[in-house]
Amino acid sequence: MSKALKYVWSRISAQDFSHWKKENELQVELNAFLQESWTAVYGDQALFYHAKADQETIAFACLYDGKLKWASALITPPFAPNNGFQVLPLSNPNAQVDRKKLMESFVALIDEEKMMIKHFAFPVDCVDLQAFYWKKYKLTTRYTYQIDLSASEDDLFQKMDSKLRNVIRKAEKDELVFSKDTSLGEEGMALILEANHELAPNQRKDLISRLESIDANEHLFVYKAHQNGALKAVNVVCQSLDTHYYLFSGFERVQSHNGAGPALIWFAIKSAKTEGMRLFDFEGSMLPDVERYFRKFGGELIPYYSVSKAPLLIESILKLKKRNDF
Repeated sequence: MSKALKYVWSRISAQDFSHWKKENELQVELNAFLQESWTAVYGDQALFYHAKADQETIAFACLYDGKLKWASALITPPFAPNNGFQVLPLSNPNAQVDRKKLMESFVALIDEEKMMIKHFAFPVDCVDLQAFYWKKYKLTTRYTYQIDLSASEDDLFQKMDSKLRNVIRKAEKDELVFSKDTSLGEEGMALILEANHELAPNQRKDLISRLESIDANEHLFVYKAHQNGALKAVNVVCQSLDTHYYLFSGFERVQSHNGAGPALIWFAIKSAKTEGMRLFDFEGSMLPDVERYFRKFGGELIPYYSVSKAPLLIESILKLKKRNDF
């Protein structure tokens, strides 16, 4: 592929994107956050972008036409860990994509979008975002914990915090029963909604839509912990390529078992390893209490990046509540 090759990004319709996937599904596996089973809940607010070079499609991304307060915004789709940015393998195995130029072309298109606010995250493998910096976007470093599943099960367990290991052992001795399911059920839904009771009404609506889509999404599945037939904890996990993303969780609080939650996560980690996954990702670990909890599972702290831009007046307003992002 010539070094002078021009990379061209454009926004495409959901129908055109679906058509491309059907024609290429045997050659290319897209990440879960680009799949229709994930994006369908967003309706027309899901915006798909693709890049071409010499008539060959080489990359995709998905963003969301939403709002931050009272201003229009181009943002990360609700409850997705990132914008699904994925560079595809080229038909010529000896050619390479110039990621710098690819990203320069992407930011040029994003700058043309009419939304007043631009604010979205990239996957962890997108580290060269200088093109956004040069166009006056603010780059923010975020973190997630990832567990490398190539280690043995014993090694993974020993990397955990010793007190957490004791809690998990006790949960197993108390005969909690762990299972994997493709359906959340009313009880599981109630536990997750209770765990997220502080969400704003529109966010709660988005969460319910996502949870209700689990049955129809082959990439989403549910882990459950029962004791004497009673549901004690539930997790929702998304499989994307070679990674399992820990998305949502909930715990029974009235007659709770303090080991059900961590033991269920350990069960999910073991299941991911058994199924041949490369990584288990805790999907963001920025809140102090959440970070301390996830750290105990022995993963590696991994940075990823978000970009943001807004007119000066709006940016000044957003800084009051979103100082870390604007």
